[in-house]
Amino acid sequence: MDALRTGFAWAWTRHSEVAETLRAELAYFEKNRERMRSAQCHDQGLPIGPGAVESAAKQIVERRLKGPGMRWAPEGSEAMLALLARKASNRPLNAA
Repeated sequence: MDALRTGFAWAWTRHSEVAETLRAELAYFEKNRERMRSAQCHDQGLPIGPGAVESAAKQIVERRLKGPGMRWAPEGSEAMLALLARKASNRPLNAA
């Protein structure tokens, strides 16, 4: 985080027109520092990129919505995906 802070400070002293934006970005990174643990996740063998999530989502959607002979209206497919997401999150289906 120190390197990021140093780089931002260097940039906003030389480019005053973007200084406020850079300060806001730095504040975001500092506020969310605990959520940005890519190195720790990588060391544990966990995926750190969006590819695994996107692939899993695509497989789940295609398996449920693109079966033989299936045709879905947008409203029906959105409702089904909402149910699947709720079930996958281990939340009761009858909860609001």
